[in-house]
This record gives sequence, C-alpha cells and structure tokens, in this order.
Amino acid sequence: MSHRPCEQTGEDLPADVTCCAGCVDFPACRPLLSPPSENLIGTVAKVLITDSLLRLRGEALSDTLQQIHDAITMGLNKKDKGKAKD
Repeated sequence: MSHRPCEQTGEDLPADVTCCAGCVDFPACRPLLSPPSENLIGTVAKVLITDSLLRLRGEALSDTLQQIHDAITMGLNKKDKGKAKD
C-alpha cells in the first residue's frame, strides 16, 4: 500500500498509484473549484498588463538602439569615405 492516502476518502492508495489513477470516482470525487476572488483577478490582470508594457518598452528600446547603431555606422562610413578621398 502507498503511504499517501486518498485526499477525499482517506483510504490508503495502492503502491505507485496517484489519486486519479484507478479511482473509479475520479474526477467526480474532487471538490468543485470556487470561482477566483476579485483580488486574484486583479492581480492576474496587473501581471498581464505589466508584462505587455515591459514587452512594448523592450521593443521600443531595441528600435531606438538600432537607430543609434545605424546612425553611428552611417557616420563612420561617411568619415571613412571622406578620408579615402584625401
């Protein structure tokens, strides 16, 4: 027998068996989940919004750095072409 009892009946489960494996009542034996609280919904919404904002900021930063890189590269190329003519 397993050292883990069934969470619903308290009976010992056979060795190497999880709650749902071999339980004829599964999943009906599990309690129904209560709806999420307002606090949980708000927290999840904040996380999703924060993630979206961070992603947008990261994209904007990446674009800005690429523009700076391009400007520096163009400036260096012009400088090198000017030196080559001299």
